Amino acid sequence: MATTRQYAYYLEGNQVAIVEKDVSFDNDVDNKDYGPGASRQRWESPKASITDGLEVKYVYSPKYRVYTSGTVEVDKFYVNGWTVIGGYLTFLRSALTSALHDWTSSPYSAVTSGTSGDTGGQTGLDYIVVEGSSRWSGLHRIQTASADGKLKTYTKVSESLPYWEDQQIDFAIDETIFDGGGNSLRLADYFSAGDYIYISDCSNVVNNGLFSVNSVTQSTTYASSKVELGTKYYSETGGSTSGVLDTEQSVAAGFIADDDESDINVYKCYREFCSIRTDVDVLNDEGDTIDLPSYLNKALVYYVKAKLAEDALNVEAKEYLMREFKKMVEKHENSRISGLRITSPGSHAIR
Repeated sequence: MATTRQYAYYLEGNQVAIVEKDVSFDNDVDNKDYGPGASRQRWESPKASITDGLEVKYVYSPKYRVYTSGTVEVDKFYVNGWTVIGGYLTFLRSALTSALHDWTSSPYSAVTSGTSGDTGGQTGLDYIVVEGSSRWSGLHRIQTASADGKLKTYTKVSESLPYWEDQQIDFAIDETIFDGGGNSLRLADYFSAGDYIYISDCSNVVNNGLFSVNSVTQSTTYASSKVELGTKYYSETGGSTSGVLDTEQSVAAGFIADDDESDINVYKCYREFCSIRTDVDVLNDEGDTIDLPSYLNKALVYYVKAKLAEDALNVEAKEYLMREFKKMVEKHENSRISGLRITSPGSHAIR
């Protein structure tokens, strides 16, 4: 026999929460937490997985719009992970055998020239929307786009990750990296097996990219403090615009020996394959058009008038206009939601 599930929702600010009625809860036994007898009901966060069973519409008024469906290597680009540089979130994109992706050249330069809206591209102030990230999905503003696969945003991150730039780092054919003579860096002190590392600016381009850490060798001697890399992760076949573009690829790390460079960059990072969207229209100045439906247009007029009345100390007019504002918002909300709204009655209403 199929189980009948009962759902309800409640609103908190501009967010909606879904709850499910616990139909197995015994309504015949008094319980001080849920009320006496048959009046008791318990609503909880849904636990069952329902395939294609829930559709939520019009949850909030967005601060941005993405006008296209997203074409890979045109206005949608995949990244392999992220790090923190100078306190700011920085996305990382790796390649297989070519140089790291140049965010300053086409098509990747769309991240700094692809903002839609009344002013077009805003170099240095462009916005991207991250999709598919467990932590960073949403709107971010670009700070710098680098030629070595780094895309730095203005999103501040409290977490600190170690990194070193313009360092003497040597590469060995056993896939280890270590201090190349500067006698200033014991890399093994900062990594453990299972961590991830991003390397850039090596002239042997196969040595660049995002790698997993296979093992570390601790030593008080700088050149003997080594990090062995295991797997290299990249975003496309051959680093070109052809091949597999929307699935993360991987291959065993394979270094070319290199011991004569002093401008290598190394970043401890997190691996997270997700995508970046450009062609984003953001509400950024008074010239923007706010696309509001009819009821909310009227509600906005009432709200502005209410604030003007409040500034003029006309309390009665302010209260009247705010009531009309709330009525219009309620009409708009009701026009967007079809079907029944279920709530538990009386003192046991969902809060």
